[in-house]
Formats: sequence, structure tokens, C-alpha cells
Amino acid sequence: VLHATGDPAFTYSWTPSADVQNPNDTLTLAFPPVTTTYTGTATFQGCPPVQRSFVAGVEPVPEVTIMNDTALCLTDPLPIRVDVQPASFTPYNYLWFPTTALSDPTVKEPTFWVDGAGIYHYVLAVQTPLGCTGLDTFSIETRPAVNLFDVSGNFTAKYGDVHQLHADGAVYYTWTPDRQLDFPNSSSPNVTALDSTTFTVLGMNEWGCKDTAYVKMDIDYTMLETIPSAFSPNG
Repeated sequence: VLHATGDPAFTYSWTPSADVQNPNDTLTLAFPPVTTTYTGTATFQGCPPVQRSFVAGVEPVPEVTIMNDTALCLTDPLPIRVDVQPASFTPYNYLWFPTTALSDPTVKEPTFWVDGAGIYHYVLAVQTPLGCTGLDTFSIETRPAVNLFDVSGNFTAKYGDVHQLHADGAVYYTWTPDRQLDFPNSSSPNVTALDSTTFTVLGMNEWGCKDTAYVKMDIDYTMLETIPSAFSPNG
């Protein structure tokens, strides 16, 4: 509301006039899109004009955009990315609902972390000091990560020996290369030691989350030097 009082014989005007309903009225409405300094001017024929000014502080309604909904195998805390406009206005207050699994529900971009599968829905309310509020929603579907453990260590085998590999922590397994393995899709295949190889084991769970480990097999050929070229019946 713009309101000026004085002698009715004066002529009144308001500037800037672009967002004023009636810039020549003593009581009118202004619709400032941003913080604006309004000046009321009173004039009378033959007299110098008199001006009074004030600042109409405008706080924006925040435009909130959270990163797209996502589904993922969660292996590390997930930073949630948020954009709030106008960025030139900085004293926003942030509040996430609910607060479950968030590092800090009062910051713009908290991190999300759980260690199991589930679907989580959030609302972010962004407010100015006067209470102008913007909202956005966000959903995360998490799937438990695969972490292989008890994986065979690197080893050296005699040429031709059979050695058992092993990995645990997954539902499905794939060992590669498979040319020396009996059951490359098991957790514990047997390998026939024919040449030095680095095996890769890919573990996967029912949600498709994966983990990878490596086992290096070296071959000991020294046993071949002890094989005789002839023998006698009496030893």
C-alpha cells in the first residue's frame, strides 16, 4: 500500500510508476517484483516539490528443484543436489521431511545413507525469513550393495595341480577367464593350473548390484625338472 497525506491542493505522483496501480493517487497499491525504492512527490504551482522515499523489501517465493528421483545400489553416502532460485537471495532456511537417513535435515544438500533396500520419499521446504515458501519432492529407491569377502588370495601352484578358488558375499558369481575352471559360475570353482592367470570374480545380488575381486595364480614349473627321462625296474 502506497499512502501519502497532505494538502488536497497538492499534486501527487509515485515513482517508479510501472508497478503502481494509480501512480497519481494518494492511496494506491504497488506490486514490486523485487526490492524497490518508492518515491512520493508532492508539487504545488510555484513551489519546489517535496519528496519522501522508502524501500519496499521483497522476498522471493523460492523455486526449488531437487535432482531427479533415482534408484541405485548404494555403496557410499549419496549427496542430494538441490537448486534454489533466485540464487541472488541467500538467507533461505531449509527443512527436509522426514529426517530419516539424512546427514543434516536443515541444510540445502544433505547426504543420504542407509545400508539396506527400501524406498524413501522426501519433501524439501525452502523458506525466506518472512515465510515465503517453495517446495519440491524427491524419492530414492535403494538396493543393498554387494561386498565380496573371503576371496582367495594370490597363490602359486604346481603345474597341473587342481586348486580351489573361493569368494563369498553375493548370490551369483562369474569367474573369468574360464578355460581352466570346472564351474565358473559357482562361488568355489576348481582351477587346473596350466598357465599363470589373473582371475576376475564378478559377484551380483538379486537386484543386480555388483562387486569385483581379483585372484592371481602363478605356476611353479620347477617340478618338471625332476621328471626323469628313463627308469629301471629295480629303482
